[in-house]
Amino acid sequence: MYQEIKDLFNHSVVYGFGNLLSRAIGFIMIPIYTRFLTPEDYGVMALLVLFSSFVSLFFLYSVNNAFMRFYFEKYKKSKVYGTSLLILIVVSIFAIIILLPLAKPISIILFQTGKYAFFVQLTILTLALELVVSLPYSLFRARQESSKYIIFSTIKLIVALSLNIYFIVFLGWGILGFLYSMLITSIFMVILLLSITIIKIKTEFSYIILKKIIRFGAPLAPYGFLYFVYMNSDRFFLERVANLSEVGLYSLGNQFSNVLIMLILSPFLLNWGAAQFILYKKHEAKQLFPRILTYLATIMIFCGLGISIFIKDVLRIVAAKEFWGAANIVPLLVIAVIIWSLNSIFTSAVAIKKKTKYSLYVGIGAVTINLLFNFLLISKYGSYGAGFSKIITFGFILITYLIISQKLMPIKYEFKRLFLLVLVGSTLYFINIYIPHEPFLLSIFLRGILVLMFPIGLFLVRFFKKEEIRKLKNILKF
Repeated sequence: MYQEIKDLFNHSVVYGFGNLLSRAIGFIMIPIYTRFLTPEDYGVMALLVLFSSFVSLFFLYSVNNAFMRFYFEKYKKSKVYGTSLLILIVVSIFAIIILLPLAKPISIILFQTGKYAFFVQLTILTLALELVVSLPYSLFRARQESSKYIIFSTIKLIVALSLNIYFIVFLGWGILGFLYSMLITSIFMVILLLSITIIKIKTEFSYIILKKIIRFGAPLAPYGFLYFVYMNSDRFFLERVANLSEVGLYSLGNQFSNVLIMLILSPFLLNWGAAQFILYKKHEAKQLFPRILTYLATIMIFCGLGISIFIKDVLRIVAAKEFWGAANIVPLLVIAVIIWSLNSIFTSAVAIKKKTKYSLYVGIGAVTINLLFNFLLISKYGSYGAGFSKIITFGFILITYLIISQKLMPIKYEFKRLFLLVLVGSTLYFINIYIPHEPFLLSIFLRGILVLMFPIGLFLVRFFKKEEIRKLKNILKF
């Protein structure tokens, strides 16, 4: 069992490095964005990114999940890849044809003004290219070619970062510089990745696979829309009841909480997308899935605790003073991300059993609850209300998927150990509240000790099993 978990961890670390490279531009650029852009500019940029995510999720969630599911079945790999690629190319063309003429109305919906129509057009062109370029990355994951994933993620980072700095810092183009750099990077990556993958895998088309992809992905397409709504509607509520500056601060706080996604959850999911099917075929799901869930929760809570404890000090270093208020919302968003991360194991039952209709049902319920609590809480409590609404929504999704997974694939999970993780993490965070932030170096030192107390606290509450302690001793060479 531990060998399979070790292999899963090793692959996740590799993908994590590649994912870190692909997303690092957002964090590397924070000192530049917060000095060359105003909070209002940051809010505009955040809403453009949200719009791009909205359109892409509607298609990517269905096609890429279907590609991963059927790649591990008896069908010819070149046909699965070629058919999936053709679907995404057609979708991208239609997205450009349909959305480009609607740039001004979209700008009005997003910003209550049409002056950002050209920004919207650049965003549409970029997202159409990103739809196509996503499939080669899925291919690398399916083939477990982690080295290629890292190489191309590094190339993308270098190109995007160089263009961002040149356009924003040296040319002073602001948001326009960000959008041009993303568009040029996407064009370059589409040409590079498609050239390599098409040469390596002779793409073929299969009508049979096309029908299966559509049948599998059909419920996931509207779920992509629902997913976007319950993940991002809070910022639109904030924009209506507050202002773009608060949207910018909330988005910055969300970006820091998403470090958990960038460094841990996304790398895990990049590997888990293929591993869940492999482990299930080996009849090891009932033994491995509970332990993997426990270890994932342990890492997420440990890192989430660190982010929540250090966020105020970090913002004082990397951001201008007007952005420091973003620290207040981060702990709530971290809790939401941790809850969200646990769904990845429960949703495996839906993918493995090909019951994607349940995802649609969960999405409808999640959107209903999210919109209701956004309406009730954000108008009264602003960003804090948005954070609590997200926690409630993700809690509903977690419980619902747990019930569904137990119906489709009954597995006994380690709920007592999960409770101990929450108990220790919560206790340490509340102790952190009473530690002053001045003097600065003393604050860092005391909070560092507090974070390191997490594994010690787990040991004191007898979280670890005997075989785990033995493994840890061997690793640490005790």
